[in-house]
Amino acid sequence: MKNQNKLNNQDIIAKHKIAQGNFYTPSIQPMKKAEYESCIRSHYLILDKIKTMYTKALYGENGFFSEEISECIGLCLKDIDENAYKISEYEKNYKPNQLESKYANFTTFEILAKIYEKCYEIEGAINICQQGISLGFPRDSSTGNLAGRKARLEVKLLKMEYKNKHGLI
Repeated sequence: MKNQNKLNNQDIIAKHKIAQGNFYTPSIQPMKKAEYESCIRSHYLILDKIKTMYTKALYGENGFFSEEISECIGLCLKDIDENAYKISEYEKNYKPNQLESKYANFTTFEILAKIYEKCYEIEGAINICQQGISLGFPRDSSTGNLAGRKARLEVKLLKMEYKNKHGLI
């Protein structure tokens, strides 16, 4: 019975393919401070749910490839779509001299990159890191931040491609 709830990594990735390009289309009118603050609140509410689901997936009895991880991916994409682009847009319009976002550690990018890496969707993880960096959210909990994570993933991808090409896997 427990095995029926488990998903393999291909099922999870198939459910949540990364869109090419931006999820969010900037509005014509600049965002007001109240909407910005609403996005910040929404981000932290969603982030709490993401962290809970991610922890359940890592340490839960159903294992990593479970419904929790699928739901976590959906929440990550929702947070990026509904909040990251808007927060980035607001800060670029109203705080143009700031080198990076006040909320530079937008943890959603880190968690989603980790999930894709664990699912062997290395290109997706690289794209998520690049997306976070380009939006002005370059930090994560690793030493090299998202740029370091991206570089490590690119090396991992090259090694995987080499092994596949030479039949070593």
